Amino acid sequence: MACDPGDAPSVATAPTPVVQAEAGAEAGAEAGAEAPPSEAQVVSAARLQRSIELEQKGDLEAARIEAEAAVAMEGGRDAKLQVAKLAILGRRYDDAAAVLEPLVQADAKDAAAQYNLALVRQHQGDYNRARNGYLAALRSDARYADARYNLAVLCLTHGFGDEAKHHVEKFRASFPDDARGPELERRIGGTGAAGPSGAATPTPAPAPAPTPVAPR
Repeated sequence: MACDPGDAPSVATAPTPVVQAEAGAEAGAEAGAEAPPSEAQVVSAARLQRSIELEQKGDLEAARIEAEAAVAMEGGRDAKLQVAKLAILGRRYDDAAAVLEPLVQADAKDAAAQYNLALVRQHQGDYNRARNGYLAALRSDARYADARYNLAVLCLTHGFGDEAKHHVEKFRASFPDDARGPELERRIGGTGAAGPSGAATPTPAPAPAPTPVAPR
């Protein structure tokens, strides 16, 4: 029987990546020169940082308000990822999809956006779109452990044993030290252990928005 992904225990995710503050080149500026961030971009970065801090403290509603304010004030992809993450954590899957779909349409190689949208589809029970999204994330980043893990879980949950076994084997080969691997193998009988066949639970945590760096 398919499990409810939202009831899964929290699973640690990879460290939050750090990105440089966005800065575009001004029209007519010298090649390679960067324009300083606008006042709105500085405020947006600060509100995104505040949202991340509030989320870490467990205040998801206040974090949502700050993230949405960051988007409204010239916030780009990172702020939108944070809005989508908070919507997923709040089980507002339609809201998350509305934010993520334009991101993947603008950049199909955005692994984090593809992963988060696939996670939304998995929560919604949409096997095909969830599968395609995880595969797209892995095409962009073959080392995306959570995408490979969730893909194996998705196939197990929907009864596609052969494909699940393929993804479990890829997961174990790529991430031999990941503590989730042995349980996946037991689920499909990959180790010969006497574990019952059944559906594991997907990693519930969406990919985090990158932590903004204070503009110079």
